[in-house]
Amino acid sequence: MFKKPKVTKRIRKGKGVNYTDYCINLGSSNGRRIKYFRKTKEEAESLAKEMYIRLKRQGVRALSLTNEQLTDSATAISILRDAGCWDTLTKIAKEHVLKQDGMKAFGVSDDDIISFGTFVDSYRSSIPDSLSISYRRGLTFYLRRLEVMVGRDAPCGSITPDEMSDVLERISNGNPTTFNNAKSVASTLFLWGIKKEMVSKNPLAKIDKKKVAYREPSFLKAGCVSEILKEGMTAYNSEMYMPWLILGFFCGIRSAEITRLRWEDVRWEDCVVRVAKPKGEQGTKPRYVTLNETAKAWLSIYKKDNGLVGGSQGRFGEWRRSLKSYHRITEATEKDGAGNIMRHTFCTMHFGMYKDIMKTATEMGHYENVSTTLGHYRSLATTREAEEFWALRPPNSDDAGTV
Repeated sequence: MFKKPKVTKRIRKGKGVNYTDYCINLGSSNGRRIKYFRKTKEEAESLAKEMYIRLKRQGVRALSLTNEQLTDSATAISILRDAGCWDTLTKIAKEHVLKQDGMKAFGVSDDDIISFGTFVDSYRSSIPDSLSISYRRGLTFYLRRLEVMVGRDAPCGSITPDEMSDVLERISNGNPTTFNNAKSVASTLFLWGIKKEMVSKNPLAKIDKKKVAYREPSFLKAGCVSEILKEGMTAYNSEMYMPWLILGFFCGIRSAEITRLRWEDVRWEDCVVRVAKPKGEQGTKPRYVTLNETAKAWLSIYKKDNGLVGGSQGRFGEWRRSLKSYHRITEATEKDGAGNIMRHTFCTMHFGMYKDIMKTATEMGHYENVSTTLGHYRSLATTREAEEFWALRPPNSDDAGTV
């Protein structure tokens, strides 16, 4: 919006006489150019420097009239009234008095008045509790970073695409995935503000996402999964811990989805698990995941009639960090979350077992983008590795492959 002031010489003609003055151009605000004129170059440069400092420090608020300027306006009104040409200035002065800060008098929109901090606070208070804990934590993390980088006192209307691009670069520190995540949160913030009529534009609309280099998904083989399940069964809170592992490894359900899952959603007779609102409150329709024989054998040990499947929603973050100590199949896995490891393992082993891309894509919820499943998970695991994985059973089970 604002820019470094530019002083240019201007020559005008009036009644056969040439007049020379200097124009100070400070950019624009909501389509209205911010310009001042002075008779000499020295006066123009002095004012340009003063106004640039004010605009950088206060934003568009620097355009509001001071008490001294308001007194001068009253004097000017009196003078112009006698001359019979005072209507426009009177209207501006009256609006300034009525609005106190004078912002509306200059045609400044609400997003120039609302500070970024107030804007973020309003959005944060609107986030529904129905969203998963991990998703809300991610939102909070990026919103805090945006507040620090943009500044809580910055008027929303003064935020430009170039400034937001620079903010995203600093937040991401060269990581394209972090850049895209931060952009998604910031864009959602401004789109929400437009819908609520708090701001008038989205400065991230023309900022492109960064390309993320392909990285082969990591997964765990049957031996590693067996060790993890053994550890889970001996944990003091295994009744909460084990359902997470079972649904993650053998059904491919996301960790965020498991936080919302209830025992009533596990339909034993139909052998399906109903995953409601997989994208949160504003998301898509429920999907149904097959409760296969392996998952059913494990999950039936911890079966309950009602309540949250994973018990306390906040505890699994501690448990899943322990998964990072186990051997990974690929080298590029250090940044993978444990929830992704379980889902990747399921998809890899499912396709390795059935060799049916549509069947696997349906279980994963990739209804409209089968290429995601095909491009990431095809042929990662051999048929033998998949058979060993799906043969895992609880101790004292009659089936082969008991843990």
